[in-house]
Amino acid sequence: NDGWYGLRCEFRQPCEALEVTTSTGFLSARDWSNQFNETLRFKNGQQVSVYNRPVYINKDFREFDLIVFTGWRWVMLYSGLLFDAKKNFDLFGPSNLTREDLANYFQNEFHANYASYFVGFISEPVNVDTRLDTATPTEVAWYLPKARQETLGSGLWSSGLVAANLQSGVEPGLFCSICNNETNPCDNGGICHAGGKCECVFGTTGTLCEVYPSGNGLCNSNFNIPGTQFDGGDCCLASCESNEEYQCGRNETGHYIGFPYCIDPQHTCPNSEENAIWIVVATDKITPNTSWELVNDQTGEIILQGGPYNNVVVAEGTKNNRIVEETCMAVTSCAAFTIQGSNEEEDDEFEGRIEIYWDFQRVATVGDDSEYESSFKFGQC
Repeated sequence: NDGWYGLRCEFRQPCEALEVTTSTGFLSARDWSNQFNETLRFKNGQQVSVYNRPVYINKDFREFDLIVFTGWRWVMLYSGLLFDAKKNFDLFGPSNLTREDLANYFQNEFHANYASYFVGFISEPVNVDTRLDTATPTEVAWYLPKARQETLGSGLWSSGLVAANLQSGVEPGLFCSICNNETNPCDNGGICHAGGKCECVFGTTGTLCEVYPSGNGLCNSNFNIPGTQFDGGDCCLASCESNEEYQCGRNETGHYIGFPYCIDPQHTCPNSEENAIWIVVATDKITPNTSWELVNDQTGEIILQGGPYNNVVVAEGTKNNRIVEETCMAVTSCAAFTIQGSNEEEDDEFEGRIEIYWDFQRVATVGDDSEYESSFKFGQC
């Protein structure tokens, strides 16, 4: 009572609903449930308890998927694998078991070591009074089971629990899909409402707002941090990829703002803060021997140059705006520049595109149906 559970009242009340941590779920020859939205109960509402843990259940097609504790490990199986319960050993035949049948079986008949059953997945051991010793299997790692004949040496239809194949770990885990401000809060600033549902903010999604809006072409400053790979690269010119929903360098309304929030050290100009020229060669096609030069108009000095691009291969179907090269230069004073693209073998025709940025704002473009030479100024010239 009072929020406690277990033989010694040592556990917090178990979560009533679980969800798989990856979209692909538990993979095998069979499609397993990605959600277990209830615990097994009798018709009168009494919760079934196996080794002082609840049984998680979900109806999937014609069978019930189940997560059951066996005294030392959790297992995932479906009702067709409970040979004692369905009174036959037909591995592929339907069980025709009802919820009430399963409730009676697990509450009154099931024994982990003596029952006849197969499992699809098996957890790591749950030792008493360790961090894994809880009423809900949200912390355990999962594995494929060993073959029964390898484990018990008594044939395919042996009774008793199989062991985990520690060489065959699986990626998914489970998490509690009901939010609670004290024990299971919503992620990323989400708001937990009555009924255990999260209201997500900052563009996050997922049951607990656990999915970041990263790598979608829109810079979200809330997730522009190392832990999210700087919003999945959305905030920097060289790492952002546009898509049908968002164009890199533009805000949610489509207004061009550039890349003022680029702080990824891999894509910022060394030894400069805001005063930097960025040269980006981006295209879906570049003619061999294409090159470019950035010239200081006052001194005639070549400041930056790139190419020739002789081995650029772009596969069919590649997105436009493919980054071929990027380079930058810190600028200490105002100056006027001209950038020129050329190709020695094609009558100085530049096929491709160069974009020039100042303080992460695009100030000029060369190529791709525009002029092959462009002049511009930086700062208050």
